[in-house]
Amino acid sequence: MSLNFPLIDIRKNPDGTWNQRHETAEAIVVPNSSPYVVRLIEIPDDGTINDRPKISGLLETLNYPPSDSTFYVNYRTGDIVFNSNQAGNSYVVDYWQCGSLVEASEINYLYDRSLQISDSPPLNPLNGKQWFDINSNLTYVYNQNLDKWISLTTNIFCFGNESKTRNQYLNYYVGRSPSIRSGLRLSKNAIIISLSAQFASLNTGTFHVRKNNLPTNLLTIDVLNDYGNHLNNVNLDLNEGDTIQCYFESLNDVVSPIILIEIAWRY
Repeated sequence: MSLNFPLIDIRKNPDGTWNQRHETAEAIVVPNSSPYVVRLIEIPDDGTINDRPKISGLLETLNYPPSDSTFYVNYRTGDIVFNSNQAGNSYVVDYWQCGSLVEASEINYLYDRSLQISDSPPLNPLNGKQWFDINSNLTYVYNQNLDKWISLTTNIFCFGNESKTRNQYLNYYVGRSPSIRSGLRLSKNAIIISLSAQFASLNTGTFHVRKNNLPTNLLTIDVLNDYGNHLNNVNLDLNEGDTIQCYFESLNDVVSPIILIEIAWRY
């Protein structure tokens, strides 16, 4: 069941009188499988102050479970229960809002994604959990899909040549020394998350990311009769002490080939 934020306090005035908001078209979709339950964003009025919830084409029932063409409302939780015949259907709900229900799951959700300050990462983190490492002064976020702690801040490093280039190592920060001799030495474990290649004019060539003076191509990005290209779904781990180098390959001389490498630190 999804959690809705921000949470809304009980909708009462300072003198204790109700000041409910009328929601005329809250969109909902009935789950395709049991339980056929949808939680409204706020607790609905049960008819004590204003009207009870309405759903076009359906009738509210006081009987649980609801039969076909009816729905049942739990006014304590804001859950609407549907019959299995309504599975997958979309509806809009007209109701008067009384405020948000706060459950332990929502408090746990916030806690599990809050910032922890310590010298070691949290155990069994959930996706989005943040951790400030007092040793490195870096804030990391846990990426559940990658199963990695990745720094919130990223760094972009440049390799390239100012002059015509083909089939040679590019210079780190477009300096005067090829990256085979002066690449980027990593001070921490890292992950490459994106690449962006660019030419000064329309051309064709291939950029290769390598490391530690080895000819193995770890990443490759092609530019085909264009000014540039980019990759934004890269996931390449690198280790502390690795030296990043970039090699440019082309059939013809290319003016000012440049590649930008975006790196996040990895714990």
